Amino acid sequence: LQDCIDDFTAKETFTGSNRFMCEKCESLQDATKQVEWEGRTPQVLIFHIVRTDWSTGKPKKLKTKVKFPCDDFRMKTVSKNNNKNAIAEEDKANDEIPKMDPMELESDGEGATGSEYTQYSYDLLGLISHEGSQSQMGHYTSYTRSSFTTGTYLHCNDASVKACSEKEVTSKKVHGGVTLLFYYRKS
Repeated sequence: LQDCIDDFTAKETFTGSNRFMCEKCESLQDATKQVEWEGRTPQVLIFHIVRTDWSTGKPKKLKTKVKFPCDDFRMKTVSKNNNKNAIAEEDKANDEIPKMDPMELESDGEGATGSEYTQYSYDLLGLISHEGSQSQMGHYTSYTRSSFTTGTYLHCNDASVKACSEKEVTSKKVHGGVTLLFYYRKS
């Protein structure tokens, strides 16, 4: 998962035939682009893993296995906020945020400041996985954490809901089809 985030936030350079058109000077210019985290990380992180390659003009399912942690995920981020005094102030303010039950989510507008790693760790709430060999066909199922104390999950498959272990959630079968991951910030 962290490799996916690193790829998404990597600095891109646009030169040669791939330059940007500058509206101000009306000419092609070399440029760089980088996705950065600005401000604080949210209480709930949702990752969408794109599973369809359209480069040939036809959809092809990408089956790359994406490993993800169930507990204590600390996301490495690229951030504009490198002011250590501001980070210290925000950390002090976060100490005053009351602990919340992740099953009773309410947005408090707060989160961790990402300077390199998020200040908080996150636990997996659930995920959606695509089963099937093609992107245009198949079946979606979900896994939802049913208990934070025992680490048990529910596998939801249409009208069928069954208890399952963390081992099943992180199995190689799920790694190759996970499309959405939902994480909750620990208090």
